[in-house]
Amino acid sequence: MKPPTNGFLTNFFSRTAYVLSVGIFVFFALATQPTFGYIEIAESNEVVQEGNYKFGGLLQGRLSDGGGANVTAFVDGNIREELSWRGFLGGGNMDFYAGGSAKWVPIPDYKKQPAIGGKVEVNFGRAKSNNTFVVRAVPIVSKKFAWQEQNWVPYAGLPLGVSAAGGKSDFFANLAAGTEVKLQDLEDFEFNAEIGIGLTNSFSYLSIGVTYLLDSNRARR
Repeated sequence: MKPPTNGFLTNFFSRTAYVLSVGIFVFFALATQPTFGYIEIAESNEVVQEGNYKFGGLLQGRLSDGGGANVTAFVDGNIREELSWRGFLGGGNMDFYAGGSAKWVPIPDYKKQPAIGGKVEVNFGRAKSNNTFVVRAVPIVSKKFAWQEQNWVPYAGLPLGVSAAGGKSDFFANLAAGTEVKLQDLEDFEFNAEIGIGLTNSFSYLSIGVTYLLDSNRARR
């Protein structure tokens, strides 16, 4: 017999999409200060398998520099076994931003060895009258394990980058840690939570997200 904790976890995470939709309106009401918006990692070193795609949404709430929020939609796809891509767009504190990244994981998650990899990203956006352009590199370490019959993938990373806006450029850095979790009762969905600490020319934040896995191989069977 399954422990009652599993039912609680399933109910909690299955309502995440509803919480996101309500939270969007709450945070948008507070979104008053512009800044480069998409600074979260929002993924572990798990690579999308060939023939699969992930469609997701993220809600990022700022914990410093006046508060506010950004909402992001994204899609992930496979390039090869150790390489995947992500495209995204969103808004909130930023009027608009969009971009893409490529993630490479040369050291896979194996037995007691964590996965070690990272991603490079380019994004552009607009805040009030300023256009922004951001380039960043994000080293990531993650490790998958099972707990309470669910699959968890905690991760940590150190995003480093350069943001150009209004005729000047700034180096920025922040430290981030989070986890992905996939519930057995909701096998097509994945949930994410992450906290970031601003180190240099950045801000602290908390983000949550939900992802839908589209398995085209399974659909053809």
